[in-house]
Amino acid sequence: MPTLMTCPAPADLSAGRDSPRPLRWTREEYYQLAESGFFRDRRVMLIDGEIVLMSPQNEPHVAAIKLAEQAIEAGFGAGFFVRVQAPLDLGEASDPEPGVAVIPGSPRTNRSRPTTALLVVEEADTSLAYDSGVKANPTRRGALPTTG
Repeated sequence: MPTLMTCPAPADLSAGRDSPRPLRWTREEYYQLAESGFFRDRRVMLIDGEIVLMSPQNEPHVAAIKLAEQAIEAGFGAGFFVRVQAPLDLGEASDPEPGVAVIPGSPRTNRSRPTTALLVVEEADTSLAYDSGVKANPTRRGALPTTG
């Protein structure tokens, strides 16, 4: 017998709006869907209110992430937490999981999801255009410190 799954109502579903528009999700709704098993074994991220299906990781991508992690840990040293493919809380509608992010402190002192990072590194193979475009928008809006 099939199991009926209930999903949260999207935040911007309001009466009186008749024209077609994208359906945007909040971070809270996204996590409710994940906890209910809605995504199963799919890799997804919440970017600007859209749930984005990510491609599977290939071996060159995995190696690039590991090499970046090792180089960044050596460069930053003690007192910094190098997070690998872990979410950053960039507001109500974005919860990206960059390849590598550096935050002050350690895993023992950082128990909550960070809202900023000192450095974010994305490794891209098939997703370069997306990673440097749509996924990078929270950074451009000032959610992460930028230089230049």
